Amino acid sequence: MLTPDHTHFEILSKHKEKFYDHATFIYAHGFSYNRYQFHYIKNTWTHLLLAPKAIASELRFQYETKGGIAAVYSIENSQNQNQEEINRKFILDLANKLGINCGPYPTTFHKECVADLFSEQSILCSILPYLSELCFKMLIARGIEKEVAYFECWHEVKLIVDTMVKVGPYDFFKLISPNALIGGEKGRQILLDDQFKQKLHTILEDILSGKFEQEIDSINESDLRKQIDNYWNNSELNQIHKKMKSLLFK
Repeated sequence: MLTPDHTHFEILSKHKEKFYDHATFIYAHGFSYNRYQFHYIKNTWTHLLLAPKAIASELRFQYETKGGIAAVYSIENSQNQNQEEINRKFILDLANKLGINCGPYPTTFHKECVADLFSEQSILCSILPYLSELCFKMLIARGIEKEVAYFECWHEVKLIVDTMVKVGPYDFFKLISPNALIGGEKGRQILLDDQFKQKLHTILEDILSGKFEQEIDSINESDLRKQIDNYWNNSELNQIHKKMKSLLFK
């Protein structure tokens, strides 16, 4: 099921007669099944999870270059114990053919869904891009050249994160300069206070309670995407990125 998550319910419910009674569906994320529990549509179906831990473009790049691809899986919805072992072998074989060489590691639809949503909201699609832009704007407001601010607040994010992932947290902090070590600790103490941690707990609790699912239903995704597209298209950070991209990524 490689269509967007929000289309899965419509596909399975409206076209259920077109699928075999004992069909097996495999999902790349746990969200749609965790939300709708598709067994009530047809209880003879099997629903499996094989979730690569990368965005699609990066997954394709790593596959083509034989790089590292991590994934998690779930066979919790197998019909019986014998079918469970068959499904495990099937998922592991599929993972191997997709080039997954880190795992896949067992989990559940629910756990994968919670972890995926929380990482997006707390780090990957919120703090990383928006805090980077905020710091970029603060620097240029104080007279720092846009190019300098861009390198420090956007371009270096990838370089730092690549190093973190490659060497791990212990060796990362042994590699950085004394200024970065002292400054990083100061920033941690000022920014990651109890109020910030409570906000993170709020995000997680909204996911666990189902409140976020209700929020999704109340938001027009198309309108929101247009709003965000317009925001970033007109941002100074995006303009300088276009200029630097042509020089850095030829």
